Amino acid sequence: MTPARKVVVTGTQAQARVSRLHLRPDALQGLVLAAQLGSVRRAARMLGLSQPGLSKLLHELEVELGAPLLVRSFRGVAPTPQGQAVLGPARRICEELRELHQRIGGATSAWSDAWPGRPG
Repeated sequence: MTPARKVVVTGTQAQARVSRLHLRPDALQGLVLAAQLGSVRRAARMLGLSQPGLSKLLHELEVELGAPLLVRSFRGVAPTPQGQAVLGPARRICEELRELHQRIGGATSAWSDAWPGRPG
């Protein structure tokens, strides 16, 4: 029997892993809205997407992050513990992107029109 190998991740390796994440802003916005509203369907409607389209984005986000972010039931959705951990940073990223878009003159984009306010 061979002994178990201990895997050590250095700071540089962890930074490289994080830098390879390909998070879509619309998926983050969909996650925040779905968690806030308790409904993927309502979040999709607010974003001008179909419910299956937003579900696909959320699934891709979960795969990218390697964890389930929402618990889905007949009553709607709720964030998992991992989803709760992602929501704060996701909200900040969405808000920063909305502000950036306004600064460069795109005040009539989905970032400003579909965002219902600052979740909190």
